[in-house]
Amino acid sequence: MKGMRLFAIATVSLLTGWFIGCGDSTSSDEDMDPTGKYLMFETVNDLPQCIKSKDGDSVYLASEQMYLTCTNGFWSEFIAPDDGSGLSNHGKLNIYAEADDTIPSLSMLGTCSYSYEGQIVFVASLNSYMKCYDYDWVEFTPKKTSSSSKASSMDTVATYSKLSSLPCNSSREGDSVFVKEDAVVLVCEDETWIENNTWSSSSKRSSSSSARVYDSGNVLRDTVLGVCDASKEGTLAKDSARVIRVASTDIYECRSGLWLSTTETYLDTRGFPTDTTEGAFKRGIWVEDRSTSIDEACEAPFNKGNTYTYVFTQGNWKKASAMDICFNKACIPINNGATNKLKGVVYKCNGSSWSEILFYAQETTDYFSHDVAYGSLTDTRDGKTYKTVTIGDRVWMAENLNFADSTNFPNLQFGNFCYAGKPENCEKGGRFYTWTSAMNIVSNFQSNLKSDLDSAGICPSGWHVPDTAEWRSLVTTVPKAVDLMAEGAWHAASATNLSGFTALPAGDEDMEDGGYHSVFCTSSQYNASRNYVYEMTYSSSGLSRDYHYKSDYCSVRCVKNRGTAVVPASSSSVVESSSNVPPPSSESIVPSSSSVVLSSSEEVNLSSAEEDGE
Repeated sequence: MKGMRLFAIATVSLLTGWFIGCGDSTSSDEDMDPTGKYLMFETVNDLPQCIKSKDGDSVYLASEQMYLTCTNGFWSEFIAPDDGSGLSNHGKLNIYAEADDTIPSLSMLGTCSYSYEGQIVFVASLNSYMKCYDYDWVEFTPKKTSSSSKASSMDTVATYSKLSSLPCNSSREGDSVFVKEDAVVLVCEDETWIENNTWSSSSKRSSSSSARVYDSGNVLRDTVLGVCDASKEGTLAKDSARVIRVASTDIYECRSGLWLSTTETYLDTRGFPTDTTEGAFKRGIWVEDRSTSIDEACEAPFNKGNTYTYVFTQGNWKKASAMDICFNKACIPINNGATNKLKGVVYKCNGSSWSEILFYAQETTDYFSHDVAYGSLTDTRDGKTYKTVTIGDRVWMAENLNFADSTNFPNLQFGNFCYAGKPENCEKGGRFYTWTSAMNIVSNFQSNLKSDLDSAGICPSGWHVPDTAEWRSLVTTVPKAVDLMAEGAWHAASATNLSGFTALPAGDEDMEDGGYHSVFCTSSQYNASRNYVYEMTYSSSGLSRDYHYKSDYCSVRCVKNRGTAVVPASSSSVVESSSNVPPPSSESIVPSSSSVVLSSSEEVNLSSAEEDGE
């Protein structure tokens, strides 16, 4: 597509004069600038290319009444000493190619995505171009073309009918015209005015009515917003009709002769100091904050207000996250490794954002409630001791079982593991078992019903794997999941552990769900290949029943057989329920042969009414 070559501005230091750089001291006064110090060129087309051998040479450009110096491949304006010639201090830098956007600094350069392949952005602070190429922004040095002199203006007409006054002929080839009525830009190509279209990276041409209008550098911006000159330096202008359609805010800033695109962050931090303390917070000044949701538990000074909060880091201001504000400490490189706690959940700074330390990575090992009197159970098989708790009319282990003697219990072979394969995770969250391993039966019953099931399973002597009836009793007594959950262990859950049950988010599959999910085994079969489980997630309202394949894994919580004594935690700490759970009556602990465990056949043939009641 043919377009217009434009001018933009930058200011650099006065460097060596052209006639000195070229070794030419014989030029006549007619070839010199008004000060008689610099070699003069009439138009931009007369300028030689700014190549490495000319770096530092300076000239005067008569058509633009500006002084230029060759710096890093670009002719850049500099301000000559005041000699009374009346030269403008805000001339323009010669840009040799169209820029799809002009931005103040590299920090505002967006992501080079597929849709921006081939797009060119002029970065004012660098006085350089960047081109989107193969998903990366790369420095781009355009070459001067013969159409560079056509940059001084863009014609404007009110309606299409007025185009007759601007015939598209060979002399106008490549020129543009702005049609106010439809807010479109037309380009003269092959003696025909056509809509200024853009080529996508898929090489399919699309109309400007459905694609971003090609900006044609600053000419369109000058047409819509007015010429950016010295009188408007530092001012903002809004493209209310959204004709330019480049800046996400539709607001542009006049700086050194260019209308520069702005972002919300740029506008919100405009004028902020750039030499303040690393990690300092400051309230934004322009953009209303409609998205940042701050937890009510936060008491930081910036947790209220209707604008964004920003933090200063590595020379720039960036939006502070909700967690930054809540902790009154931003997660930035200097705070890498810092930790903070919110509602019992620990967060750690990874240098750029706060990440929750999930269950297995937490240093905490004691998640038990301090308001509950626990008993204890010592497994004589391996010497491990577990806390126990009475809830309703049952005594439960308050920890997940961690027993793995596959020598004396061969049914455990290949049917148990620790989270991520690390033994220390079993010490923290207990062990996972397949159903057949949990029930201490051969793996053949992963696809066959077991009719003469011994509910003791892999539990210590005097204890058994609970059936669905016992799990339902627990749910009836403690219906809220948060009252069963270990405080501080679950992702984003306001756990209370009022019951003392201390459910841990141990997960149920290797390297998955640790911190979010827990699945408990039952002794009850659903059918030949599946067994019932009870599970909860961080967002659960309570324990829920489901059925999994018998080859899937679950955590085991053993229940004391009726009539079996429980060792108290100490002589002064007898086994009793938490204050919010009624203690069992003397009648409720009387053994009953009909209420110990449902048989597998009974469980398989649950009535529809019972299913609906879950």
